[in-house]
Amino acid sequence: MIQPRQSAALLMTGVLLPLLVLVMHPTGHELADDPSGRMQAVNALVHGIAIACLPLLATGLAGLCAWLRWPATASLAFAVYMVSGICNLVAAMMSGFVAPRLLSGGATPNASLLHFTHDINQAFATSAVVAAGIAFVLWSLALHRRGRTWLAALGVVIGIVQVTGILSGLLQLDVKGILLATALQAAWLLPLAWTLRLTSKE
Repeated sequence: MIQPRQSAALLMTGVLLPLLVLVMHPTGHELADDPSGRMQAVNALVHGIAIACLPLLATGLAGLCAWLRWPATASLAFAVYMVSGICNLVAAMMSGFVAPRLLSGGATPNASLLHFTHDINQAFATSAVVAAGIAFVLWSLALHRRGRTWLAALGVVIGIVQVTGILSGLLQLDVKGILLATALQAAWLLPLAWTLRLTSKE
């Protein structure tokens, strides 16, 4: 069984790596005007790292569930977070590899096809943020029962902010919005990782 200290390390890595590379995320204009292909390479790197970190986060959060002894709320949270992970995978593939491939094909890309890939990216990205927010709230309920009140309260607040931000339209998932959503999730996952690390010493 995965140990809390291992879960903490996986969560920290899975959170910090995407957060660090997201600041390099090119805009759509930079990708469209990229004769050297440099921005496309950066774009592929950013999304490739984000995709590679998805199993790290999943494994780290499975460790959280094991530490919580898999109560119903934590089990449901993990299932919902897996939906978020799948949505993130599709969104990252569309933005990081499919759309740039269309732009680099030589001929002028079909505008409606580019809009279609963008719409797919946005649909899955918004679903990912909403699902993650719901999962955070569910995990927080389980953490509250374990006496981690401040961490539970933080998780509920961040989860609700994510969900309401998307549903109200205040959180738009352009490059800046994705960075904000990732930072919001990090604001809960990093203290969670630190808590797990400390529990390994108890």
